[in-house]
Amino acid sequence: MAITSAINLSTTQKNTAVGRFKDTGTVKKTVVKLGFIPRYVKLIDLTNNDTYEWFEGMAADSAFKSVDAGDQSLVTSNGISVGALDTGAVDTWTVYEATTGSLTDTSRLNTVNEVVVGFNVPAAVAVSSGQFTFLALQ
Repeated sequence: MAITSAINLSTTQKNTAVGRFKDTGTVKKTVVKLGFIPRYVKLIDLTNNDTYEWFEGMAADSAFKSVDAGDQSLVTSNGISVGALDTGAVDTWTVYEATTGSLTDTSRLNTVNEVVVGFNVPAAVAVSSGQFTFLALQ
């Protein structure tokens, strides 16, 4: 599996992150490690032109989804979850580390039961060979 990613934590606006990731292999759940729990996450699937938005107060694994054709819906599964997330078994999730002021690729596989503070994207959303960009705000 080949993973590329980049995250930029703002040096001037605390707890703001912008990033991107692409997986050219078999996608599993993706965890974006921010170091803070976001109150808003916008994820754009650049491959399919779908947009997922999660707002503070929404249930875990949910999102407001907009598709390229213009349809909009509230999804209650295969959405975004935020918080201190347990990655579970090894090789189950891919983790993207945040580096302040840097767009260096720092993606890696997780360790067993690693707790990551940030948000996750389920495999049903992060399709193989998909390219994604995101904005996370606290």
